Amino acid sequence: MDLDALSPEKRALVARILKEQGERYNHFPASFAQARLWFIEQLNPGQATYNIPCALYLEGPLDIASLEWAFARIVERHDALRTSFTAIDGVPLQVVHPRAELHLEIEDRPTPVDRHDEVVVEAGTREGQRRFDLKKAPLIRAKVLRLSDNASALLVVLHHIIADGWSVSLLFRELAELYAAHRSGRAPNLPALSIQYKDFAVWQRRTLQGERLDAQLAYWRQRLSGIPEIAELPSDRPRRPRQQFAGRRKVTYLEPALATAVRALCKAEESTLFVVGLAAFNVLLTRYTGQPEAVVGTTMANRTRVEVEPLIGFFVNMAVLRTDCGDNPSFRDLLARVRTEALGIHAHQDLPFDILVNHLQPSRDLSRQPVFQVVFAVQNIPFGDMALAGLAARGVELDNGTAKWDLFVSLMDFGGRIRTTWEYDSDLFDDATIDRFAASYARILQGVCADPTQPILALPMASADERETVVDAWNRTAIDVPIHSVIAEVEAWAAAQPETLALVSADQRLTYRELDEGAR
Repeated sequence: MDLDALSPEKRALVARILKEQGERYNHFPASFAQARLWFIEQLNPGQATYNIPCALYLEGPLDIASLEWAFARIVERHDALRTSFTAIDGVPLQVVHPRAELHLEIEDRPTPVDRHDEVVVEAGTREGQRRFDLKKAPLIRAKVLRLSDNASALLVVLHHIIADGWSVSLLFRELAELYAAHRSGRAPNLPALSIQYKDFAVWQRRTLQGERLDAQLAYWRQRLSGIPEIAELPSDRPRRPRQQFAGRRKVTYLEPALATAVRALCKAEESTLFVVGLAAFNVLLTRYTGQPEAVVGTTMANRTRVEVEPLIGFFVNMAVLRTDCGDNPSFRDLLARVRTEALGIHAHQDLPFDILVNHLQPSRDLSRQPVFQVVFAVQNIPFGDMALAGLAARGVELDNGTAKWDLFVSLMDFGGRIRTTWEYDSDLFDDATIDRFAASYARILQGVCADPTQPILALPMASADERETVVDAWNRTAIDVPIHSVIAEVEAWAAAQPETLALVSADQRLTYRELDEGAR
């Protein structure tokens, strides 16, 4: 909702309340993205879906006093870390507090060295699943696990409403600089902040109106007219009536030779890793769904002004890429289409996804996300090894057991390797299905690196064993089977795999359990 959309009476009420509270607090409009997360929190209270958990494993003597000082300075420096949220007549507002104390919790967990990572992941996951109260600042937590005399872990959790991936990297860079400065007794070397996140939120709402808003909306309406409402990836279970956001994460790495070949293909085709990776992902989608168009969301840093680059805050925006794959183009032709799409969204990335959804008015379905359910991104900001004065530090991968989308695939090229992260809705997919998707994706990349002129339907996706199953086992015209009635077979499957899909029609899906219950 927009403050400008309120009636004159309600605007006057807001102004009066802000004036009365102005001596204690500063109230500002929430950005469009913040407003969306605030409304999601009202619909799904108590969930940790939008928590961002991070963990650093530290070797060496940790100076707790310097770490506490560094956190205090960061909270003072960034308004977003002193921000909570309230609402007036259902309109969310930022409340920027003059002070907010971040208490650094210390927990002693003596642990054998061979179990350090296991304990860090367990503790970090648990911290990541603790909810925040958006009405209370700060929306960041920090804890130190003392594992031994010479090893510890720093666990940090932020709510997405005040931070994004860029912010996390920025937070740890500034933390390292402040920690080192305090230990050595020097002044920290950090860039001055000319604005704060609240200023961005006010600017965003003032500028996104009139002709500028109309031009952005016209582009997106034209690009998304008649867009398919759902990507029908083959799932292991039907959708729940209401999305629960339960998820898991799987990390895979391309074989070194394949990673080298992918980089060479990017150079030869004058394309980025994002364009090549997304084009291959579109092949995966259209082959598995059977749909002629690939509709994929992606993340945009949305830091197009130099003033916001050093800020902690929730800037990231979502954009939609729609690619026609229905005429079986060559992979090289598909690359050109994806490149054109990518250039288009970069030129029109100022429109917040939330405004786009409100104007498109897609059919609402609590079982899935609107507009797109699958996301692809290339991460250019690794959270991993970093320097912390007097300490060896490395990032530890955490998973808070949630997923915002059916499937979120991200690539990262660092340290000579290309990493693929698969975050998926575990209510829909089993681990084995994601393993199959990941293996198919790698084979597609192998195929296009060998010959990018191949039609996309000719690209290899199946393993030798899978091809043998399709060609041989599935084409046998006569096999010996026990003689059972159909009802008995359904009952047997209902007992063995009750939640596996049994029947699929245009408007309905039934599991074996539902089919068995309906037959009784």
